[in-house]
Order: sequence, then structure tokens, then C-alpha cells
Amino acid sequence: MAEPADEISEQEKQTRNEMLFTLSERDRGTLAIAVTPNEWEKKEIYRELIFNQPYIILLWISEGFDKELQKKAPDLMHWMSKRFVFEENGPDGMEAAEATIEYGTMSKRGKIPERLERIRQLEETWEKLCYHNEDKKRLIKDKINLLRLLGKEYAAAFMNAKAEEAFLKAIALDHKVGAGLEGQLLYETGGFYYGFKKYELSLQYFLKALEVEKNRENSDIRNIYYMIGMVYQGLHQWDDALTNYVAALEAYKATNDGYSLGGTFHQLGMLYQDQGKWVEALENFRLALEWDQKTGNEYRMGRHFQLIGIIYEQQQNWDKALENYEQALVWKQRSGNDYELGHTYYQIDSVYTKRGEYSQSLDFLTRAYNNFLLYDHSHLPLAETALARIREKLAEAEHPNPDTNS
Repeated sequence: MAEPADEISEQEKQTRNEMLFTLSERDRGTLAIAVTPNEWEKKEIYRELIFNQPYIILLWISEGFDKELQKKAPDLMHWMSKRFVFEENGPDGMEAAEATIEYGTMSKRGKIPERLERIRQLEETWEKLCYHNEDKKRLIKDKINLLRLLGKEYAAAFMNAKAEEAFLKAIALDHKVGAGLEGQLLYETGGFYYGFKKYELSLQYFLKALEVEKNRENSDIRNIYYMIGMVYQGLHQWDDALTNYVAALEAYKATNDGYSLGGTFHQLGMLYQDQGKWVEALENFRLALEWDQKTGNEYRMGRHFQLIGIIYEQQQNWDKALENYEQALVWKQRSGNDYELGHTYYQIDSVYTKRGEYSQSLDFLTRAYNNFLLYDHSHLPLAETALARIREKLAEAEHPNPDTNS
């Protein structure tokens, strides 16, 4: 059976609130709340409060409810910047692994200074963890969670071998102690392999995760269906992809998960786009835009506009393509998604190149190149080749070959 989320007693809740609101008086502008799972379900604590008010939010919650939030409120987890775990020190004087580690999702990928510092902190914490602890099972569980964090950060920094080692080691440790994290670990490992287009391996792990989670009470398999759909799409198995996306879509609708609905409509748009079904693709991208506007997911808006622009470009509707690419730039800049700006610059260059407007093309291609260079992007060699080609075109236009004109 799944471990139920811990409740906070009324007396403990009152004590915590007194402590936290004392903090609020001392540190003006901080809003602190002790919250139970039932209150969250009954909407007595509204997520909109967190996004619309100019406060630093401090939530004091149990470990079990923390897990529930990660599943049911990924938009909230995206904005969380720090996490502290309060517990008694073990004999080794080591507090919980995440106590001093920055938490949350960095929008920028690659070996940026912030990520490298986080990796250093995680590796340092790993070295400090040891087995000289009375509660060895808890210590191994801490190690598993630390390996999960390391795996994700290594992957985001494109340190693939280290990421794979971390995920597989976490799975092995879970098998050793039966920590109850098997489904999550299989899912995260499948996501890692998917991120680097190892689709067959990815599918193996997602199918294993689905099997494990189906046999657990109160399990959440919505995201597994979604990821299986993405893998089948990567393998160009369109019918299997559609079947799993529809299963995910129905589950998200049943739970009123607007955030995930936006992402699923986005993927359905890409699925139809891959098959050249432009009408269906545009319809789903617009639904994705609608849902992300409702849920305030600005970070994903730029991607929707870019893919709509690509459809118009494929149809040679240049003005519509540029219009949507410009919108993609606006939303990516607004949401701080600098890493993906290079993709949009590259697409704008593509339109101007096809129209023979090489000066404009050079401008945006140079911006794309600089962005790829900044983030050590895999598209950098493509941009270098394209720059050389555009410069040749401009040179030919400035100094035409007499033999060609004769």
C-alpha cells in the first residue's frame, strides 16, 4: 500500500503557525503557512495566493504531503527555490541531505555556473554521507534521493555517463532496502534516456514503471502514459503514441490538471505535425496555448508559438511564420528561457534564407550562433556551417561572377 500523507495535529499546527507568523513579523514581506493535505484538497489554501501576492512563501509540511505536492502541483514545485528538512541529527552529526542544497528547476541547461555549483554541493554532500548511522535504511534512502538529484543535474549539464551511473545506482540501492521508490526511479531513468534519444531503453524503463505503479494502491500513472506516448512518437509509431497520449489526456481531464493538459495538447500537436497533418497540429497547439494561459505557464508559451511558426514555414506562409517566431521570442525572453532563444533565431534565419533576404538572415543566424556558443549547444556546428554559407551568398551578391551573368 502507498504510504499515506502525514497529517499535522491541530495543536502542532497552532504551535507552528505561532512560530512562523513570528517570523513574518520579523521579516516583513514573508507569508508563512502550516498546511495539511486535507486543507489543500478543500482549496482552503489557494495556489493562486502563491503566484499573485508579493510575498516570500514558507510552507511547513510533512514529508508525505511534500510527495503529494510534487505529483499534484508541479507548477508550485517549479517556483520553489529552497527546501529544508528538519529532523534530529544522527550519530554522525549529518543533517538531511537536502538541508543546504538549492532546490527547484533551473530553466537554463548546460554547464552554467549555478548548475556546476549545485553539482559540487551535491557531490560534497554525497561524500559526507556514511553508514555510521543507527538508521541505515533511512541513510540509504537519503542516498537514493541524493543520487536522483545528482542524476538530474548531471543530465541537465550533459554529463550523460555520470547521470546514467547515478540513476542506475539509485535503482540498485532501492532494490537493496526496499525503499518503495522503484516506480519513481524507473520513471526518472526512462526520462533520462528519453532526453538523449535512447528510445528503446527509455521505453523499457517506462513500461516497467507502469507495471510497478499499476500494482500499487493510489498510484499516479498519468505521467507514465504521457511519457510512453512521447517515446513511441520518437520511434515514429504514431498509433501507439496517440493511444497513450489520449490515455494521459483523459486522466488529466478527470483530475482537472490544467498544467498537464497544456503539455499533452502540445505533444499531440507535434505528433500531428510529424505526420504532416497541419490542421490537427494547429488545433492542438492552440489548445496548448489556451491551457497554458489559464494556468500561467509562461515558460512553455514560447515553444507553442515556435512550433506554430514552423507549421506556417513548412506551408511557405512566411509572414505568418515570422509573426509566430516573433511571439516565441517575446515569451522566451519574458520567462527567462534564454537557452532556447537560439532555436528561434535559427528558425527566423531559415525563413529569411528561403526568401533570399541574406542580410536579415545573417543577423539572426549570428544571434543563434552566439546563443549556441554561450550554452555549448549541440547545434553549434550547424550554425557555423550555415554562417559560412550565408557569407558566401552575400559575397556573391556584392561581387557577382561576370561569367555567371553573361
